Amino acid sequence: MRELEPPFQLQINELTVYVTEHSLSGTRVFHLEFSDKRKALNITVAEKRPTEEKFWTSALQGRQPEAEQFGKLIANFIRSKRKG
Repeated sequence: MRELEPPFQLQINELTVYVTEHSLSGTRVFHLEFSDKRKALNITVAEKRPTEEKFWTSALQGRQPEAEQFGKLIANFIRSKRKG
């Protein structure tokens, strides 16, 4: 099992997103808290069947656009850390 990412922050204009990673039954879940006081968001990577195409999704229905937006930023942050 891979090591969890330590907590980190993403800055998008005036918005700060506080990110923590968790493991639930072997699934990576990211918990996001926002400086603009919107409700916290839990996101994870899922796979479409049968193509196995990966996509970011929210743990609760109705926040898919946010899951995709912030999921891509999280992935870019983690990748850039590994390259550095």
